[in-house]
Amino acid sequence: NGKIFSDNFDLFYTNSKYSFEKQYCDNQTQVRLMPFAASTKHHYYMPEVEKKYDVVVVGHAREERIKIIERLSEVCKVGIFGNGWERSMGAVYGKEHVKAINSGKMYLSFAQTVAGYQNIKVGLFEAMACNQVVITAYMEELQDYFEIGKEILCYRDENELFDIVKYYSEHPEEREMLRKAGYQRFLKEHTYIKRWDDVLWELYDILGIYNNWFSAL
Repeated sequence: NGKIFSDNFDLFYTNSKYSFEKQYCDNQTQVRLMPFAASTKHHYYMPEVEKKYDVVVVGHAREERIKIIERLSEVCKVGIFGNGWERSMGAVYGKEHVKAINSGKMYLSFAQTVAGYQNIKVGLFEAMACNQVVITAYMEELQDYFEIGKEILCYRDENELFDIVKYYSEHPEEREMLRKAGYQRFLKEHTYIKRWDDVLWELYDILGIYNNWFSAL
């Protein structure tokens, strides 16, 4: 949809690297990539919340997700929040959403969109802001934001997902190292303050403010 109306603007942003590289090639306007991020005022670590679950999922049910969760529930304790699941604590918003993310030892972020694309979801960054260990499907793009295996965990198929959950459930010290590293990377590079700093510099560049400012020095 963005491709349809993006030419109405001087500067247009997409959160999808795939769209940025493949779907906006012939656009007349300037299109830039702005990945999702999270706000530390809205998503944050809550040490007082009990880690009830080995893995927590916050999102609505879809067929491919249900199959994964059914199988994952056979090997570990999964906390599910959202609509459409057979057993769920229900949809959560605001502070209850933050509590839900904090209630697991690890957070599973499903990458597939309704349209069938793989995308780095906003929930991934929200979980990072909550100081969580994040697991998601492998995407080459992830390497632009986190070091895979040291700051975030990725799986290429269901079997690898189950192996990852089992391993890090049994190795809390390694899980803790990964959690700390991912959180520090998030704070350094992936807050919305950082994103908007980048947007402002790009606006300065487009409007010539940056060059005019240096010329005046």
